[in-house]
Amino acid sequence: MTLAHRLDMIRRVIRPAAILLGCVLALAISTRVDAGAWTQAQGHGYYEISAAMLRGDDYRDREGHPTQIPTLAEYTLGAYVEYGLRDDLTLVAYLPMFKRITLNEQLGRESDFVYFGGDAVHGIADAELGLRYRLLDSDVGVLSAALRLGLPIGDDTQTNGLLTGDGEFNQQVALLFGRSLYPWPGHLGLEIAYNLRHDGYDDDVSVTAEGGTRWRRLSLGLRTQWLSSRDNGDDAVSGGAGGLYGNHRRYISFGPRVGLRLSHDLELSVSGTMVRRLRNGIATPAFGISLSTQR
Repeated sequence: MTLAHRLDMIRRVIRPAAILLGCVLALAISTRVDAGAWTQAQGHGYYEISAAMLRGDDYRDREGHPTQIPTLAEYTLGAYVEYGLRDDLTLVAYLPMFKRITLNEQLGRESDFVYFGGDAVHGIADAELGLRYRLLDSDVGVLSAALRLGLPIGDDTQTNGLLTGDGEFNQQVALLFGRSLYPWPGHLGLEIAYNLRHDGYDDDVSVTAEGGTRWRRLSLGLRTQWLSSRDNGDDAVSGGAGGLYGNHRRYISFGPRVGLRLSHDLELSVSGTMVRRLRNGIATPAFGISLSTQR
């Protein structure tokens, strides 16, 4: 066997091992040690203000085929709260306090003819309210169950499909597992969820993995999610423009989060999320920034 063949065999063995190791290390990164399956202590909570942005024109249809649309942008300012009702029961809420959606005008490439004049909306969006209950806390890890209710307080009637809500009251049930990596300052987490949607929307199933570590004032994180539609809704219901509250959705998303502790109980974080194998949505990265505290 020649030296070139031996080197090629070594590369074939090392490359998958390196990819696997990279995935394991990536899933060992997240921002909050109390995320996922862990509950807040009674009377204590976690509070976060966040801003997120998504902007793109590469729409993927139900079959995953790309279609160029007028540039759609979505900007969201939201508040997230976890509050310990008991040591084993935590109230969880998310409220998008302000959402702005814009759709650019569409011009003829050579004629500059205005095919679509553009549009924009703003207002509050659908909120989420739920409970997380700790079922088990052992040396192996923490096991919890969660119920989340989607509150349809956004607008689902906008003429051009710039929806801030989907108009349906969905219920999501989830099972969560978390494991501390003590004495190393980190954790791993896994969530399996089923989302019951209504008014012609498909139910969906999701699996989310995350993990985390902290070094001095710096925290590092990565989260990945697989979501698949059950295809049990009404094909005539497509959701909003560009996949806003889209129906029949599928994707794999992943992205990092980096946090900097500004004080003992105040942290500034930035994050990014990318998508692959997307169906019914805009294939573009999303970015966020947040300020959080735990008391």
